[in-house]
Amino acid sequence: MAEDKFDLDALLKEGEDALDQFPYDGASWHYESEEYPPDLPPRAAFTHLGMYLGWAVERDLISDALKEQAADVIAKFRKREVLPSEVFRTGCIDEFTRDHLNDMGNAFTKKYYRPGWEYYYPADFDEISGNEISGFYMPDTWENYDRVKTLIDKRHQQWLKEKGGKG
Repeated sequence: MAEDKFDLDALLKEGEDALDQFPYDGASWHYESEEYPPDLPPRAAFTHLGMYLGWAVERDLISDALKEQAADVIAKFRKREVLPSEVFRTGCIDEFTRDHLNDMGNAFTKKYYRPGWEYYYPADFDEISGNEISGFYMPDTWENYDRVKTLIDKRHQQWLKEKGGKG
């Protein structure tokens, strides 16, 4: 009888494929959680999501479908007439999924928005917020967006360097 061989690569690929079926994040996951600060309104759970999506908009890493669906609010965002969280609420409603990004955006986000890499967006966001209790206290402002954008750019450049190219 032939001995079955364990194929770790196949198992890891299967796990990654399964994980791809789930959203990266969702606002309601936070504001409906018992860990969400009770003194904050639900809209505070959109800040980190909007800042990440805003960065992806500015770097042309969003999907064609999202560009079409949220064209008006994206145009306003680019002129700084609406805050990043509004782009997220309009374009993604509640959940941030792979459907909102193009291939390059998903490749980077899979690495940075999930634990396992040296850098992890939720942890980076909490740290840059400067609030020891929760990153959800970071106000949704252009000044904060610019700080977060600079950090994501740094992580993106590190990722590009590790993967050996410019994208």
